[in-house]
Amino acid sequence: MTMRAGKARTVNAERGMVVVVALLMLLALAGVGLVGARQVTNEIERTGNYRASKDGSAVTQAGFAAGIALLEKNGGPVLDAMRTRGVSNLDLDEESFEAIELFDMAEGGSFGRGMADEDTDFRNRLSIIGQASVPGYSVGEYVFYRVALTTWGNFGDPTTTGIEQLLTAQKQQRAIMLVGPLAQSQPVQ
Repeated sequence: MTMRAGKARTVNAERGMVVVVALLMLLALAGVGLVGARQVTNEIERTGNYRASKDGSAVTQAGFAAGIALLEKNGGPVLDAMRTRGVSNLDLDEESFEAIELFDMAEGGSFGRGMADEDTDFRNRLSIIGQASVPGYSVGEYVFYRVALTTWGNFGDPTTTGIEQLLTAQKQQRAIMLVGPLAQSQPVQ
């Protein structure tokens, strides 16, 4: 074997090694790219979850404010109707709030762009817990009711699957308050 033949084999072996190193580098860069793409995807999902949660909270708080406004405006008649019917729980839906005209449900209205669809809504339940006495009011003449107002807010359709499921949120808010003074009548059963 001549010196020239030995150099040729060494050069060919080095060329082969360069190809192997280049392929390993390409594989490493592809791995880094995949990890980066996955990180971006996770960040987008987290951002979508945050937005849906924030919008779900806004819808729930708006529904809760609507429930309080309904009690403030029509608390006496609503509680009287519950008392005369012997009902201690009353579900309040959208029709209950139409008279108040609290929200603009059109696109871009009270809840912003993209929130005025059939999957964005709230529901309230008014529950009479019992009667309460308040200092300064005569016991036989006026009555105060301890009531619980519970609001459930939905943003998006919770029955969806896949990527759309990330854009849904459900929230709940509850408060116990006194409503009154109301004229004394028959007790709630």
